[in-house]
Formats: sequence, structure tokens, C-alpha cells
Amino acid sequence: MYTYHMIEEFYNEEIQSYKYFVTCFSSLRDFELMWEIYGDKCEGMCIGFNKELLISCNNHYPNCIFAEVNYINEEEINSVLNELIKNTYYRFQKNYPHSYEKEPFIVSINELALEIFTKSVFYKKEWWKEEKEFRFTNWDTIEIIKTGQLPIKGVDINTRSFNNGLEITELQYENDINNFYKYLNFVKRPDFIKEIIIGPKNSISFKYLQELLINNGFETSQIEIKKSEGMVQ
Repeated sequence: MYTYHMIEEFYNEEIQSYKYFVTCFSSLRDFELMWEIYGDKCEGMCIGFNKELLISCNNHYPNCIFAEVNYINEEEINSVLNELIKNTYYRFQKNYPHSYEKEPFIVSINELALEIFTKSVFYKKEWWKEEKEFRFTNWDTIEIIKTGQLPIKGVDINTRSFNNGLEITELQYENDINNFYKYLNFVKRPDFIKEIIIGPKNSISFKYLQELLINNGFETSQIEIKKSEGMVQ
């Protein structure tokens, strides 16, 4: 029979087969800490996206998740990991109580590796909790990324319509000399960008920003543009 220690060792090897791609968001719209760290020291801009559109991707695209980040301490991180490993071990014993075959064991560990891998990106140390972060992620195996093999069909610019009327293009792929990228190319809809907040120290004019949006295919009548309420120091 396979032991808990064997599962842990196999997982540590299997997890190396996956790679994550992550885009980070925050539920904070106009917050001094975020301006200082991520907003070019208050000289940038904050773009508010359609959250409903991003949530819709969870049920319509393989390997894509949009969710809130969980902030936990070091002990809790180890507890979550150990619990997942234990559950996989007990599930394996229940499903294959008398099996000494390697294949079902490998299947169980693959499931564990992917489960931990997909959940781990949504955990962050408690110290960062003021950021109130959300993440949009997708993942592939290292082999697919290296070879450039597409895991699904229909990766052209065909659009997909959801029940709520939102449209997104299919998953698309792009590679250069050293890297291979997978991404969702959002259709330029007037409701994709909900608002733009100009940083406290950003001197861009409303008129110039509106012209920039129009030139890039956006309808500014559906986008709220405003200046940050933060004070310039």
C-alpha cells in the first residue's frame, strides 16, 4: 500500500509540470496605499473593469478562474496544504482499498497536484490583506507552453456570447522567441471598462483621455472618468 509520505514526495515532483498566468485586481477604487505602490506613485490611473464579465469566464473557459484572494498566516497555509494531501490519501484508500497498481495512484496524485496548484495562487500572507485583491488566472502544463501545442480548438477571433449578453473572444495564443503566452482577448465593449480614475498627481486632461479611448474603439459615454479624491502631497 502507498503511504502518505510517498504521496507527498510524488506531489512535489508532479507540481513542477504546471505553470500559472495571473492578472491581479483590487476591489479598492481610490486608495492611497494602492496609488503609492501600483499607481506610479500617484501619477498613474486606476481602471475599473466589469466584474460580472470576469466572473462569467469561470464557467465558460477551461483552466480559467476569477476569484478573491484569501489572506492567511503561515500556519494556516501549512494546514490547508496538509488537509488537501490527507483528503487525497483517504480518497485513494477508499476508491482503491486493495490496489497495488501504479496507475490509479498516479491519477490521484495528478488530481492532488492540480487542486493544490489551482488553489495556491489564491492564498496570500495576511500582511497584504489591505489590498483586497482579486485574481484572474489560467494555467497550462509546461510541455504545452514549451512546444506551443494548443490544448483546445477554436483559438481564433470568434466571439462567444453568454446569457447575460457579454461577449469575449476565444482563448488566443501568442509566442515570441523565448515565451509562449495564453490569453483572453476581451472584445471592446462599452461595458467592459466601467470607470477610469485619474491619479492625484496625474495631470492628464479629461478631453485627452476621452480622445485616447475613442481612438482605441471605446465608447466614452459608458465610461465614468473622474479625478482621484486623494490629496497631493
